[in-house]
Amino acid sequence: MIYDICIIGGGPGGYSAAIRGAQLGAKVALVEKESLGGTCLNHGCVPTKNLYSASEVLRSLSEADRFGIKAGAVSFDFAEMMQKKNEVVAHLAGGLQKLFKDYKIDIFKGKGSIEESGGDVGKVRVDSPSGSSFVEAENIIIATGSEAADIPPLRIDGMKALGNRDVLSLGELPDSLIIVGGGVIGCEFANILARMGVKVSLIEALDKILPHAEREISRLIRKRFEERGIKIITGSPIVDAELKGSGVSIKLADGTELFAEKALMAIGRRLNSFGLNLEEAGIEMDGTAIKVNGKMETSSKGVYAIGDVVGKMPLAHVAAREGIVAASNAMGKEEQMDYSAVPMAIYVHPEVASVGRGEEALKAASVDYRVGRFPYLANGKAVAMREEDGFVKVLTSVVDDKVLGVHIMGAHASDLIAEAALAMKMGCTTRDISDTVHAHPTLSEALLEAWEDTEGMAIHKMGKRII
Repeated sequence: MIYDICIIGGGPGGYSAAIRGAQLGAKVALVEKESLGGTCLNHGCVPTKNLYSASEVLRSLSEADRFGIKAGAVSFDFAEMMQKKNEVVAHLAGGLQKLFKDYKIDIFKGKGSIEESGGDVGKVRVDSPSGSSFVEAENIIIATGSEAADIPPLRIDGMKALGNRDVLSLGELPDSLIIVGGGVIGCEFANILARMGVKVSLIEALDKILPHAEREISRLIRKRFEERGIKIITGSPIVDAELKGSGVSIKLADGTELFAEKALMAIGRRLNSFGLNLEEAGIEMDGTAIKVNGKMETSSKGVYAIGDVVGKMPLAHVAAREGIVAASNAMGKEEQMDYSAVPMAIYVHPEVASVGRGEEALKAASVDYRVGRFPYLANGKAVAMREEDGFVKVLTSVVDDKVLGVHIMGAHASDLIAEAALAMKMGCTTRDISDTVHAHPTLSEALLEAWEDTEGMAIHKMGKRII
């Protein structure tokens, strides 16, 4: 059989491409060496958010007296918590399997690589323990993703030096943990594990944690972490490390020495672009990333690439959209990938979310902009929820009043950012937002008032303005 599309990799990008292809009438094959859903569903986004939600329950119980509730001592069963996490993953994986069955998408279990490409029909080699087979298709989509990176002093061994997959399969919590890397992954695990009683040290070679967040948000999250007992060291790289029988010893450039039962490597991701026969297939690379155009096409006819492996934005929702674009183009549609309004969310407490550019980037580009701010402390729903810690910041253009960036720190920031992303995508102005009635009482009103504050007209913000 010659398929219309064969996809290598079954993560969010790969399975989205498969389903969209089938929706457009394609006969689709997908090659996956492990589990459908990829890192995101099985070892990343979904299981970590389940544990994050559990840690939020622990936080709520420990702070129940804010509502006049005497909850007493808080305890939990970590093994049962991990089992509940596994149940969530299994439930969603089952739903994905059902979708593939309904759309009649064929799954080939094994490691995929390109055997032939560039002609009218390409060929994908599938290597599995039972042997090798081949899948022929008119179009091939590479969606092989990435894996946890490590560094020479601390190679991931699954015992003392852990990757994200190892943490999510722990049988019991360590007493202490050093997290190497203060980006999104490092901070999310620090937030979760500290809530569960682990003594956490977080080290980041750059001068701040959450390096891509607004500086004020990075500073405030650091303060909240330290208030909860998380030790944070920034601006000092590792110079030596040793895995010992009793734990992990790390020495930093500033002379600081740390010791913990285990270490988590959270320094970033390594692209899975090796072992695919890309060079033989004539596919151009940019370092370890596969070069693509706006249609997600590679330099080889009929071959597309999506997700982390293209080195753009390593986010599951970006991979999913890239997969839809690639599959649509493979089926003769005209789709272009647009990265101009991609939201991102960080699941710490308080939550962090953003879309567009920040103040540092706008200043560096000499862009004239206005700033609007609104605190959660002045939002009725936030106060009623006892979630007053947070704010919304909106950046708009002085030239045309359109949205340049929105940054939120506070409860449900990951949900609120969708409105801001749509506003950016549609080219909305301050008047467009302020003329849109928002329900009361809701956290979304904080967004509305931040936009109004760009003109000094927020209703509930302290400080008066008279026109």
